[in-house]
Amino acid sequence: LAEAVAAAKHLRFAGAHCYHGLIQHVPTDEARRAAVDAVVAEVRATRAALEAVGLPPPVVTGGGTGTMCLDVASGVYDEVQPGSFCLMDGQYLALDRAADEPTFERSLHVLSTVLSRPVAERAVCDAGSKAVDLSGGLPVVEGGRAYRPGGDEHGVVDLAEGDKLAVGDKVRVSPAHCDPTTNMHDFWVLHRRGIVEAVVPVDARGPGL
Repeated sequence: LAEAVAAAKHLRFAGAHCYHGLIQHVPTDEARRAAVDAVVAEVRATRAALEAVGLPPPVVTGGGTGTMCLDVASGVYDEVQPGSFCLMDGQYLALDRAADEPTFERSLHVLSTVLSRPVAERAVCDAGSKAVDLSGGLPVVEGGRAYRPGGDEHGVVDLAEGDKLAVGDKVRVSPAHCDPTTNMHDFWVLHRRGIVEAVVPVDARGPGL
């Protein structure tokens, strides 16, 4: 493929993209290291094969939020490109990580309104499966409250005794998987200390073309 690209009149061979998305959420540090080692061996072999035919890749890129420190340490990449670290989600926060790896906080939440509180131990909010991804696991609700699916339009929030959550209250729902949650919304609302600073369109949302 690289030879065909290099031979094409209007194309330029710019390098190799070696992203390994399927290992980003491997839960334990030990298993994730083993998975990265296997990928690194393939990347080294690919670079060597390209160099052998006179096409040394200008850039070898890859890596991700779940493996970025291991990717850097491998030495096979010219750049690594984690993305979800700037949002974080429940899946990444649940990973077993080495003590010396950097940690990141959540910055992505879906703002939801409490619609009803039919009984003392349960409330219903307006963030259902059309507002927050459920395929990657259940989100959590502000204050450490548990979330249960309530259909397309609603989420069920389990409440502890004495919880004062009331109809009309706003709560932040934090997704287990940031990518498909982002894909459901038209805009990012960027705020700092409760003050909105910008509203940015999510240009790439939707199923793609």
